[in-house]
Amino acid sequence: MHIGRIGGPGMWRADTSAALFLCALSLAAALLPLWHVPPWAQVALSTLTICAAIAVAGLFAGCLRGLGKKTSGEVSDVAGLRLRDFEEVSTDWLWETDAGLGLSYVSAKLAEELGLPRDQLIGKRLSEISGFPAHVRPWQAFLTALTDHCPVAALKVPFRRNGERRWWELTAKPLFGPAGEFLGFRGAGRDVTEAHKATADLLQAKEAAERALNAKSQFLNVMSHELRTPLNAIIGFSEIMAAEREGPLGSGSYSEYSRSIAESSRQLQRIINDIIDASRIDSTAFKLNEQEVDASELVQVALSNSRQLAAQNGVTLTGDYKQIQTELRGDPARLKQILENLLSNAIKFTPANGTVHLKLQEEPDGAMAFIIRDTGIGMEQKVLEKVFEPFVQVDVGMSRKFGGTGLGLPIARKLAHAHGGTIVLESSLGAGTTATFRLPPDRVIRNGADQTIAQGNAAA
Repeated sequence: MHIGRIGGPGMWRADTSAALFLCALSLAAALLPLWHVPPWAQVALSTLTICAAIAVAGLFAGCLRGLGKKTSGEVSDVAGLRLRDFEEVSTDWLWETDAGLGLSYVSAKLAEELGLPRDQLIGKRLSEISGFPAHVRPWQAFLTALTDHCPVAALKVPFRRNGERRWWELTAKPLFGPAGEFLGFRGAGRDVTEAHKATADLLQAKEAAERALNAKSQFLNVMSHELRTPLNAIIGFSEIMAAEREGPLGSGSYSEYSRSIAESSRQLQRIINDIIDASRIDSTAFKLNEQEVDASELVQVALSNSRQLAAQNGVTLTGDYKQIQTELRGDPARLKQILENLLSNAIKFTPANGTVHLKLQEEPDGAMAFIIRDTGIGMEQKVLEKVFEPFVQVDVGMSRKFGGTGLGLPIARKLAHAHGGTIVLESSLGAGTTATFRLPPDRVIRNGADQTIAQGNAAA
């Protein structure tokens, strides 16, 4: 029945009649011996049966050929409808060229986009309908690829629509025949103007930010000189006056005033240094002055420089470092600054009669850790990361109660990262804080035996 439907009712009736006729002839030929028909009649009937079988086979073969043609046509129609549906719902438009690179097919979407009939686009090159000359750099690269029969992947080229400069993104694939002859190109395109503008805006914003950062760095470099020079004079002369080196000032209050001037000037100098350091670390020109430094000596100097602040706040400052005899590779001034910033922060937030302890410790993986524990006010877990943001205090009122710009910890972490290290805070409200500054194993200098041990511990 399927063959009859494909071939049509007429063909079905003809095929059925031929088949019945062939069956009748075959039955007659089989019964001839029983009917005692003469030999010549048997031969004639057998010949007629064979001819009828050949004819019926030919009819069936023709029917099958018709079925094949009908099925291929249906498949082709389905593929065409599928392609048309894809073109209608896609944001891309399709195109095809001949061997001369002229358009032989183009989607209706492109014609609508350009406001031109499709037949006006056939035979032209894409560069011709773009509104830009072929020597424009993106189009030149596109045409070079097509001329060399090379594929094109997501190449952005300009075009004009209603006088506005816009952008296409083109992709193309070369076509070759069975003998390797070049047939043309097939490809796709899309309007990427908005994405192109967004990328350009981001690039401009990035360049503007970099210019602003460089301008800020230059400004701070100039201001550092302009501010530090008079501050150094104020600090120096106020210390001379407080010590009455050139003679008595005439009143004891004047000496106290001079010491206040010197201390306030030094505090202002520290603030200026912090601001300038924060700016320099963020700049691309920042570099470490690396050399070998003794780890124990580094801790000793940091503790010594922090003892005056600890004494002023009534805090006991202790250290555990003398048993470590190891050298580090890094910037000595910056490493000392990290430790002093961490110590200063611990001392500042530790009440009188509290303690701050700095321990130097070798880690099992070969790293070096500087662990600073205090018995201060502590912090909640949710604010531990916020303290590493510039100008941030744990509490708004703390900047007035404890002073400071909120730059100490951010600068310390940035300098630690510059050395490939980390700073981690552990704290509980009312239970103090532990700050761990960790330098990686490649910053620790060891002899051969110690290095082997460290590598074994790291592998374990």
